[in-house]
Amino acid sequence: RAVVAKAKKIPADKKKKVWVEISAPPELYTTGKGTFMNELLEAAGAINVAADQEGWPKWTEEQAVAAKPDVILLTYDYVPNAVEEVKKRPAWKEVPAVKYGAIYPLNQDTVSRPGPRLMDGLEEIAKDVYPDVFK
Repeated sequence: RAVVAKAKKIPADKKKKVWVEISAPPELYTTGKGTFMNELLEAAGAINVAADQEGWPKWTEEQAVAAKPDVILLTYDYVPNAVEEVKKRPAWKEVPAVKYGAIYPLNQDTVSRPGPRLMDGLEEIAKDVYPDVFK
């Protein structure tokens, strides 16, 4: 609850756009509205770049790059050095999250399925997206 209360105080013009990567290319999936992950992003005060789509949509790299996310959250652990792999993607060099090093792997145990550990996931997301607000 403390996370949600703090998140509500983040001014609209300071909210960050977030790309949640559920799987790595070539099968690039993210999270849209109607999902627990979208609810976590909203509760943390973040803007989901795919919130206008339902469920777990498949995106192209072009779509993800065009969304210009401020933060990238990775929910998979099957790619070794996933953060470095994102940084190496040629088309992603100008994405704010890549430019400023705001790419974070999330703990799969806390964000991969609904349950009591989601509160831990919410806290982790909030700290990754807004490190200055959630220390």
